[in-house]
Amino acid sequence: RAVPVIGSTAPGGFYDLNADVKVVNGTIAKSGIPLVEGTDIPVGTIRTTTTFYNNREGKTVKMTEIDFRKLAGYAASDTTTPSFPNRLPANGLLYATRTDALSGQQPGIRLVNGQVIERALGLTVVTNDPLYIQGDFNIPVGSKPKKPTAVIADAMNLLSVNWNDANSTASLSSRVAQPTTVNAAFIAGIKQTSPGNYNGGLENYPRFHENWTNKTLSITGSFVSLWDSQIATGNWVYGAPQYTAPLRNWYYDTSFSSGTNMPPFTPYAVEIVKTAWWKE
Repeated sequence: RAVPVIGSTAPGGFYDLNADVKVVNGTIAKSGIPLVEGTDIPVGTIRTTTTFYNNREGKTVKMTEIDFRKLAGYAASDTTTPSFPNRLPANGLLYATRTDALSGQQPGIRLVNGQVIERALGLTVVTNDPLYIQGDFNIPVGSKPKKPTAVIADAMNLLSVNWNDANSTASLSSRVAQPTTVNAAFIAGIKQTSPGNYNGGLENYPRFHENWTNKTLSITGSFVSLWDSQIATGNWVYGAPQYTAPLRNWYYDTSFSSGTNMPPFTPYAVEIVKTAWWKE
């Protein structure tokens, strides 16, 4: 199996065709069967209204929001026992896309309430759009450990547990982050460095939207860059109105090294092709 190319994340591409759960705009289907909120899944599992403004892009994001706790069957009033069936993908692959963004807007996919991944063998989420993870994601809670989890997207955006959409158009001082933990492998696009436009480097591979000064962002996972972002192409800028940097508590997830504890549909290279030789 070869490493993915940007086309594999597009509608009709490899991940779309193989996903057991698909979210397109405001609709969700599992194994090709549409799911009805209030009947098959809790109300609010998928939300499509947002006031999110991305200062780096200078655009409002037309967001599809996926509530992982509700997708696992927990209604808002549930505590320990879900009142709906778990609708996470049977094969571990969830594909999402937003196709109705207007001119001057950007499409986006946001994952919320993902503290616990309620699938024993983990999960991979793929989108051709910029992806946003809000709050703690895939952390050990009680007897439930973190799971092998990956996200593949046009660009990777991380929002703290303190994020509030209402402040996205306000000053940076109104967007104060709080310590947040994310455990996942990332495959996402970047903005290339060009003369006069530094792309922020590895330390800014995940894109930020808050005042993170003296606040810790903990990540255990991996960062992979295989393509240039096709949608989120705004230049990296430090400081107001965009963000300030977190205290970075970042580590490679050594559990990936065994090759037996990988997220579903993990891409890997199986051969090296010689393209050229040169001698200095």
